[in-house]
Formats: sequence, C-alpha cells, structure tokens
Amino acid sequence: MLFRSFAVIRDSTISRFQNGINNTNANSGARVFGSTLFSNATGINVGATTAQVAGSHLSGNSTAIALAGGTALTGCDNFFGGNTTDVSGGGLTNQCNK
Repeated sequence: MLFRSFAVIRDSTISRFQNGINNTNANSGARVFGSTLFSNATGINVGATTAQVAGSHLSGNSTAIALAGGTALTGCDNFFGGNTTDVSGGGLTNQCNK
C-alpha cells in the first residue's frame, strides 16, 4: 500500500522561514490557494514531487519557487514581485487554458 501526503494551504500567510513550504518528499504534494509567501529564504521548495499554486502572492523572498527535480503547476493568477529570484531550477508549468 502506498501512502501519499498532501498539504492543502488556503488563505494563509507564511513568512520568515528558511523554506516557507518544504515540499520535497516523492510521496507528497502541496496545493497552495489564495495565500501569501513573504520574506522567506525560499517560498516553496519543490523536490521530486508537484506543487500546485493558484491565486497566491510570492513576494520579498530570496527565491519564490525552487525546483529541485519537481514540478510547479500554476494558474495565471499568481503575483511574483520583489523576489531576488522568482523561479530557480527550471520553469513553471502554467495551466491557464485548461
């Protein structure tokens, strides 16, 4: 039996952490909706898994989203601003027209 762990983060503010959301386990995932990730070293750290982000603000982080072998699926309604680096280790997969 395979157990998977998924975090659903909605309408939250996450700030001043090394990793705001540390999503690195292959059997995990993060869904971030309508949230603010501000002033973290890394807003969302995505390892060998998938993060889904929609309607969220990622600002003032050193790196907003760090892709370390994982995938970030995004809606077209996220705001990136004031980060040193918006995305590292790859590119976002936009789900705008689905």
